Amino acid sequence: MKKLFKSALLVALALGETSCLTLEETYTFNKDGSGNMEFAMDLSQLAAFVEEGPTMDTLFMMGQAFEEMLPQLDEVAGLTDVETFEDRENFKIGLRFAFDDEEALNAALNTVLVAESIDDA
Repeated sequence: MKKLFKSALLVALALGETSCLTLEETYTFNKDGSGNMEFAMDLSQLAAFVEEGPTMDTLFMMGQAFEEMLPQLDEVAGLTDVETFEDRENFKIGLRFAFDDEEALNAALNTVLVAESIDDA
């Protein structure tokens, strides 16, 4: 998992530096502190350079990095509806989940964003 995530992250960062990739984080909070989070890669600018078919399929394979995060997120208390998504019509891939409170959200973000950097150290 580390290799695929690291490779996808490096590709995402490299493409992001050339403005071909947009990373989007969307948070929705309820009054009680619960809510939803969506982390998406917008591939639309990059997809403009890629023809439909096997090459486009390869582009969407970056979403496998999100699939590999699911077992870790499933272990985080206070998360529900954890899933990945692939929206080929709008050229987006990512993951989303519902969280019970701020503590669950922070634990999820630590799992996704911090755990990989600690494992690689």
